[in-house]
Amino acid sequence: MSSRPARALLLALLAAVLILPAPARAADRVCDRGVPDSPTEGDDPDPADDPVAGVLQLEQAHTLSRGDGVGIAVVDSGVDTSAGYAGMEEHVVRGQKELQDGHGTIVAGLAAGSRGVAPGAHIVSVRVTDSAETTDEEGKTSTETSMEAQNVTAAIRWLVDSGMDKFGVRVINLSLGFERRDAGLEAAINDALDAGMVVVVAAGNRTEDRVRRRPIPPSEVLFPARMDRVIATTALNADLSMTRDAMLVGEEIDVSAPIWGAQSRMITGLDCEIGDAGSSWAAPEVSGLAALILEQDPTLTPAQVKTRIEVTASGAYHDIASDGHGMIQPYEALTADLEIKKDGTLVEARPPETPPYEATEPRARHDDFEDSRQTMLWWGIGAGGALLAALMLGPLLGRRTR
Repeated sequence: MSSRPARALLLALLAAVLILPAPARAADRVCDRGVPDSPTEGDDPDPADDPVAGVLQLEQAHTLSRGDGVGIAVVDSGVDTSAGYAGMEEHVVRGQKELQDGHGTIVAGLAAGSRGVAPGAHIVSVRVTDSAETTDEEGKTSTETSMEAQNVTAAIRWLVDSGMDKFGVRVINLSLGFERRDAGLEAAINDALDAGMVVVVAAGNRTEDRVRRRPIPPSEVLFPARMDRVIATTALNADLSMTRDAMLVGEEIDVSAPIWGAQSRMITGLDCEIGDAGSSWAAPEVSGLAALILEQDPTLTPAQVKTRIEVTASGAYHDIASDGHGMIQPYEALTADLEIKKDGTLVEARPPETPPYEATEPRARHDDFEDSRQTMLWWGIGAGGALLAALMLGPLLGRRTR
């Protein structure tokens, strides 16, 4: 490969952190292996060495569901067709230029690639960004990706109109976010939820600018992850912990997902491995889990899917940690015996009905001397009666003898 394409690819890697102006993205160098000119050039990730697949018990989960027939819409920077994702469909809202940003391609692979959470699901790519190379005063080039809420709104409107009927979309992945609420985008997302599509959103990452801000507000979660009906997702560190140092936090966060070491693909079909913390990478794992659940039961509402994911997470019913209900548990989400109403309300198990307790009459212990006592009692009564008669008849008999 010539130096120019190699440099272009590396620039794309550095720009694979979508979500402007408010990033919900990871830091630089999201793919550590298989990248030209990298220290590990040609050293592709080993599919058998995937720590995330092990933590999430994906092998066991895939014996129950692989997400077959479920469409996952990736509203992002676009997905490179050379990545080889099966059954992929494309729609462009914005971005007619050649694809240079690998963010959407990586996201798609984490959700439904051959090593993703739902390898049987199919991707519907909706491109909402444009990328362009810029040169600064010192002659250094970089790739800039721009994104506007109105384009994301248009993408979701298209999915509501065509996504489910034509492409089987049941899950929308938004690895993006904005600092300010946008009424148009909020309305579009609510319409998608009403139409039966689960919406998974990245909660956001801490940038250098955010680290400098003090004090930290009670909630920093980006919009639209702040919406109640979406599944707001954050990422865990390599040791499966959650920290403010890398992630934005807030009570709106619903669940978390492990991402360090997860395997996906980059533009031009390069295999890659996630090597940093970013909620952009956690969201597609949760989207993949939603697809697994919907293949198993397509009748579920988005609210039912959300509740099932939450109550089977590592934190179970608790919603007080920085990562909400905790880390997702795909196998438990597919096997837990839960009764959830269509509005997402979990029906608590009622205790079994039992008749009131009635104590039985105690049985007297057997008395070995009962017969003897009865005999002695009757003899006593007889003797007493005879003595009483003698005492009463004695005076009468004495009078007759005089």
